[in-house]
Amino acid sequence: DEQGVPKLDHLGSLLDRRRWMQAAAAALSVRTIIEVRAEGRGYRQELAGTQPLASPRAIVAPVKDGTLATYELDPSYFAPGAAISTSLEGLDLHGEWCAGHSMVGSVAVKDLRRSTAG
Repeated sequence: DEQGVPKLDHLGSLLDRRRWMQAAAAALSVRTIIEVRAEGRGYRQELAGTQPLASPRAIVAPVKDGTLATYELDPSYFAPGAAISTSLEGLDLHGEWCAGHSMVGSVAVKDLRRSTAG
């Protein structure tokens, strides 16, 4: 908004209608952390699924603009040993609201599960 505070959805979440891909991943997660940074300001919020656990809090923004989303996927939604594709070539990181902004972005997928291979 005019004061640099993010607009929240009806549940008080940083996952508004423009962030539908992040909301879909959050819906499959037991824990989600969203960080939104714009013009030197940053906000962080933790969610359980898509439900905010608290209001967003201001953070020091290490970079000018961007969104960082961290998901702890709910194992009850996935078969044992299931894999998520890291083939991200066709992933559109930007929507219509990004017109005129730098289109540089990246996605990092890190599997933090413990290896069960023996």
